[in-house]
Amino acid sequence: MALKILFSPSESKISLNTNDKFDGKNLIFPKLFSKRAEILNKYDEFLKSANLDQIKKLFGLKELEDSKQLRESLFQKGSIKAILRYDGVAYKHLNYRGLSDDAQKYIDNN
Repeated sequence: MALKILFSPSESKISLNTNDKFDGKNLIFPKLFSKRAEILNKYDEFLKSANLDQIKKLFGLKELEDSKQLRESLFQKGSIKAILRYDGVAYKHLNYRGLSDDAQKYIDNN
């Protein structure tokens, strides 16, 4: 039996632009991708049609500047693995980028 690794999301994130578009191929439970895509499409539609106050309420923000980037489809934005996006204390100590390829693969699969 393999050890499963659980890391909670971190508030601190790396602002990293990639050209990898979100396609769901690398997600766990790929059979659920159509359901995920349905939810993301609803989210995209909300961002296109909502006013700024509605978006601030959704995210619990007091301040937010309206921009083209805010309303861009998630399917058009670059994507990156969460283990590379998050930058909190636990992620820094894990040092994923500094691990061997075998260790990274183990983490990716578990």
